Formats: sequence, structure tokens, C-alpha cells
Amino acid sequence: MPVHWNIEKVQDYQTSTQERYTVKEMYDHYGMSMEELTSPAEIYWAIKHNQRFMFDDDTVTDQTATLDSIVSAWRPVTRWLIDVGLSVSHMQSITPKNYRKLHQRLLIVGFLHPGWRPQRFVLENPKGERWNYYDITLEEVKAHIGMWTNRSEKTDASFWKEMREDLEGWARRESNRQHTELTKEQEGGEA
Repeated sequence: MPVHWNIEKVQDYQTSTQERYTVKEMYDHYGMSMEELTSPAEIYWAIKHNQRFMFDDDTVTDQTATLDSIVSAWRPVTRWLIDVGLSVSHMQSITPKNYRKLHQRLLIVGFLHPGWRPQRFVLENPKGERWNYYDITLEEVKAHIGMWTNRSEKTDASFWKEMREDLEGWARRESNRQHTELTKEQEGGEA
């Protein structure tokens, strides 16, 4: 089912859920090379073919684009909440009454499935990666109060039952893995 969403009820949504840069700032921020951006057409198509960014001004064309043209993009956490967060937490909206419950659900899902956590862009880190996974903060969830999607909704009992089953499955797999290693070691084989 396609995802439908609305962020217009998020406080100051036009600034709180989006980042704005000039093309040059965006390329500098994300450590991308600008060598090929030598003409308005190349600048225009570099942005138009990037799913993350869009020109702020609809009148920018392949004749008028410059390195000073303004582009915008969803903040990574906003995009993650729309694409992943509300789905894995089985909640449709973020409200003043449920944002703490949503945060708790997102933390447990991130603990059990680390690859489902949001990511932050970094230019350098010890592993040489450009994106780092992190645990979403309560402040980030609260800043998105008013967001809505058409994701499926689960009761607390159903959600926590699923998480318990995931945790039990992980414990069973880990125990089996360690048992296999131990058995190989005892038989004189390599683990």
C-alpha cells in the first residue's frame, strides 16, 4: 500500500521538517564533488535527479540554475519517521498524548533491529562511514507532533507481544549459535 502522509499540522513544518542550502553549501555539507557542475544545465539536472533535494523556486530551469540556487530537503529524521518510524512502531500519528509512547516503541524496535534506526550524516567518523545510526530522541519525536500517515495501527498489547516474540526469537537464535560454537570447540573443530 502506498504511504500517504501529512505534516502540515507540525508546528512550523516548513522550517522544522526541512533543511535549506544553496547548491554549493549542500555539496560542501555532504562532501560531494562539484567538478561536473560547470553549467546551469548540469547544476539543474544534478538536483532534479537527486531524490533527496529539490529547488525551492519552481522557476529555476536548466538555463538559470546556479551554485547559489536554493535547494531544500526533508530533514533525515522527518523522512525516516514517514518512511520507517511510524510503520515499525505501528502508529499512524504523533500527538501530544502519544509521542512518549511512540518514542518508547521506536527505542525498542531500534534495540531489536539496529538497522531500522534513523541515520545522521557525518563527514568523518572512525569507521569511515558517511551515515551513523542513532537512537531517535524524545525531542525529535515531540518536534513532529501533528504528523500523520496511513500506516497500520496496533494496540499496545499487540505491539509489545510482537516485540516480546522478536526478543525471544533473538535469544533462541543466539543460544543456538553459541551452542553450535561450543560443540565444535569440544569436538576439536574450529568454531
